[in-house]
Amino acid sequence: MSTALLPLLALLAHAQKPDAPASKPLTLGVWFWYTEHSPASWNTVMERKYPAFQTDFNIPDRVSPDGNSVIFDMAENDPNFMKDVKLWDDGTDAAAFITDAKDVILANGTQGLDLVTDEALEHLGQRLAKIKREVYLRWCPEQNGNWMAYGPPTPGSYYVSVWKRMYTTVKKYAPSVKVVWSPNYDLPPRDTSTWPGPEFVDMVGTSVYYKGFGKNERMPARYIDDSISNIYNEYSVKYNKPFVISESSGAWESGTGTSDKTGEKLTIKSTVDQVTFQKLFWDRMLSTEFLDTYPLLEAVYLFDMAKQEEFFRDFRVSADPAVRKNFQAAVDALDAKGRMKWANAVANVTSTASTTSAVETSAATVAATGVASVSSTKTSSGFSLSLNAVAQNKNVIQLGFPDLLEGLEQLSFSHARAATSPLIGHDKQWQWCIIIRLIAAMLTMTYQGANTTAPTC
Repeated sequence: MSTALLPLLALLAHAQKPDAPASKPLTLGVWFWYTEHSPASWNTVMERKYPAFQTDFNIPDRVSPDGNSVIFDMAENDPNFMKDVKLWDDGTDAAAFITDAKDVILANGTQGLDLVTDEALEHLGQRLAKIKREVYLRWCPEQNGNWMAYGPPTPGSYYVSVWKRMYTTVKKYAPSVKVVWSPNYDLPPRDTSTWPGPEFVDMVGTSVYYKGFGKNERMPARYIDDSISNIYNEYSVKYNKPFVISESSGAWESGTGTSDKTGEKLTIKSTVDQVTFQKLFWDRMLSTEFLDTYPLLEAVYLFDMAKQEEFFRDFRVSADPAVRKNFQAAVDALDAKGRMKWANAVANVTSTASTTSAVETSAATVAATGVASVSSTKTSSGFSLSLNAVAQNKNVIQLGFPDLLEGLEQLSFSHARAATSPLIGHDKQWQWCIIIRLIAAMLTMTYQGANTTAPTC
């Protein structure tokens, strides 16, 4: 036998070992808020049906105007519309990955875990039970970080006791929800102070970012591996729990900022460009070698936002065309090997209270012609609407609605977003698009006795 075949035979033998774990196709999700994106517009821009979207909400949601009591339900027309899963417009079976981080504080200083009453947990369980999607609950994450209201110096034993109450209540109302324990990546080895026990955890996760703190430079080759290996091995492997990278991206910095160590003012220095900076991060995470090294890894969530921290940091891969192209190339390469999971188109996802049916626009058609042709039906109405909407840019926002009344509600909602969130840049276009849709709907409505088709923006 030729010796040249020996390495190949050894590889095949390893792959067939019964104890060699096989990783599942990777769920690649995204987290954005207070941006121009919706789930549908994200799928259009990124040219894929993403299998999961992350959002955040707190229960309690906020304090009363006088600051003396809490309000459990979210505010009507909350500018972070992603909080309300029934407003998601992707029209797929994408999962909802929900982060619940307690950042509410009363006037008397009561905050964090002290506000996690039995009543609050009942509200949480009931709200999760209404979501008609696969749901993951990432509850009070990064608990080892002092930036969290429940972080140090909160005793780990207190965190664990509240966690167990939460887990029991959530499972009572929504037994299919998967509860995620997700400390920050720098949890010290063998620190089990906030570990509730394997019977109270469905999934283990952590957050991974690369930040240069004043320098945009090449990420060390082992940075991501070194960041996750402790939590992955000590919890996911030890207890055979699926693993998720709950937040992740490279943080491209610009302008001036303050050193987190010395407090001195710094001007950003770059030794690589933004494309290379992000490529180094994602080429490692979105590789077969990475997935094979961590076979319990089931999902990775991209943090696609830009915001002011110690420096202005741009975590996004969607905004810059060259960055997006390189990111999509890494995704395509992994997908070509059958290692990616994508969502399926469905009707009437969201929640039991939802009556909308979202629609999908061909990204290729939009990119090539700027015209979005839509046909989507809802069986509970007797009217049919059809519309070819001219899209003014590639960030097409899709909104499905069964009747004119809901269209007016969406218009009101977009005005509320514009009035309360200066970070949103496309609301005027969105509002005009909805107005055009309403006018066109009234002009072209024809009775067909069965269905209603929803135009798109």
